[in-house]
Amino acid sequence: MALDVFKQALGIEPDNAKAHLGMGDAFVLLNEFDSAALHYERVVELDPDVSGPHAKLGVCHVVRRDIERGLAECELALELDPREPQGHFCTGLYFAQLGNPDMARREFQIVVDTADGVLAEQARRQLDRLE
Repeated sequence: MALDVFKQALGIEPDNAKAHLGMGDAFVLLNEFDSAALHYERVVELDPDVSGPHAKLGVCHVVRRDIERGLAECELALELDPREPQGHFCTGLYFAQLGNPDMARREFQIVVDTADGVLAEQARRQLDRLE
């Protein structure tokens, strides 16, 4: 349903960054990270100076095991905005994938301390997995 709304918006305005962001978020909820990454890449092309889409793209890369591309997007997200919780979440996933639980814990704890809602809950779950 949400996908249909965003598809309609993109049919009217193909370069609508918010609609691409919404599509990416919807695909993440469906665990379709390849499709999500395509939309986040478009958002990054349209609005390269916003940190959140870089972090979300980084998460997609890390989940898809494209670790180095994931790290590059995570780092860029945090360079653009060091306080971006999604950037810290992305970096936490990166360290967890590399088998560095101490660094992963540090990043996930930052998310728990600075974010709320779904992202904070996801970070708590990641912390629990690292225990």
